Amino acid sequence: MSANESVTVIESIATGNPELSRSQSAAADFMEKIESTPDPIRTRIRAIYERSGIDTRYSCIADYDLPLNEFEFYPPNWNLDPQPSTGKRNALYKKTVVPLGCRVAKEAIDSASLNSSDITHVIT
Repeated sequence: MSANESVTVIESIATGNPELSRSQSAAADFMEKIESTPDPIRTRIRAIYERSGIDTRYSCIADYDLPLNEFEFYPPNWNLDPQPSTGKRNALYKKTVVPLGCRVAKEAIDSASLNSSDITHVIT
């Protein structure tokens, strides 16, 4: 390698999930309650979720674990109508993802024993 060439090195990898989680079975329970889902799909939800290979689902939406009358994001009906707008969804995701991203980035930097000023590239 010549003096002008540089080597790219992955110093650390970190991952993260939103704090809210539920089992795959609990996620299927929620999906089966949605009245606007066509019957041919609704009758297959349990099997689809059981065969997915997923054990735990993560989200920034608390409604999945709340009773219908306590929903904060979706409208309080099992049609989930009207659906939250893209703007409302993005606002919630942004509120969650910025702290999550900062936490995960700090973990990666700390794990590599680097200063943030040492980093030239981030792969997401």
